[in-house]
Amino acid sequence: MNHNYIVLNMLMRITLRLTAVRYFLITCVTVILLPSPVAAFDELPLVVYGKVVKVGEGGTYQLFSGTLHLEIVNTNNPEHVIRFAQELRMVGSNGEFSYRREINQQTAPAADELSTSFTVSSTPATYVLKSASLDGYPASLLDPGQVGELVASFANRGKEFRFDFKVDISLLDSDQDGLPDWWEEQNRLDPLSPDDAVADSDGDGWNNLREFAQATDPNTANSSPVVQESKLVVMAGGRAGVHFSIVDANTSPEDLRLAVDAPVAGLDWYSGDAPLDSGQPFTYSDILAGRI
Repeated sequence: MNHNYIVLNMLMRITLRLTAVRYFLITCVTVILLPSPVAAFDELPLVVYGKVVKVGEGGTYQLFSGTLHLEIVNTNNPEHVIRFAQELRMVGSNGEFSYRREINQQTAPAADELSTSFTVSSTPATYVLKSASLDGYPASLLDPGQVGELVASFANRGKEFRFDFKVDISLLDSDQDGLPDWWEEQNRLDPLSPDDAVADSDGDGWNNLREFAQATDPNTANSSPVVQESKLVVMAGGRAGVHFSIVDANTSPEDLRLAVDAPVAGLDWYSGDAPLDSGQPFTYSDILAGRI
């Protein structure tokens, strides 16, 4: 037996084996170090919620049906527009709101997800409300003093933003007299006769068209001031305009005077940007103009 051959053969096998191990290790390291595409990581969504209120003739009342369409745009990147359609329904612990929508937040959303996701990073990104509509009818913020703005950032993970909207929508009016069918039926009028629109059933000086516009009972005289809505809701740390209706057939809005006589701790009143003191009068015209 040639011992030199045996030793040489063993050395060759060891060398080949080591070479294979080196190749395997180099291959593994190469795979690990290859750059990979930036992945999009989901964060807790932002939540948009609020009320949708019908305004205009027939009074003000909350809506729970229809489809709300919103467009929200990134102020730093106007091409990034988030669009969504949300069916109205009763939401909230007591069904007090008209809609609630969760909107995704991602660190690097793909191009086909930009229209449904906020881009979030350590630098806050500001988005503003671009447009709103309900079933094709333009909608606007209920509070004229509210800025339709929200901020996406790591610090705002899961934060909720409230936006209340108002919209004036058309209603079925078979006789085309300006009074919708449901209102005429509710108040024992004829939805197929245009003559009852100018009638004054209660003799208070307001015909039925005026009664409908003021959301009053056409069969009860409005001879004394009546506040139709007296509930005011303000979120903690937030701001809300005062919106309620006062009816009085004998007095103009300029002559209807009001005052806050029982201030609530932690709740500050303003007329425009000026503080409103307890007992300081303001008028119904101020409310209608959105100054309170």
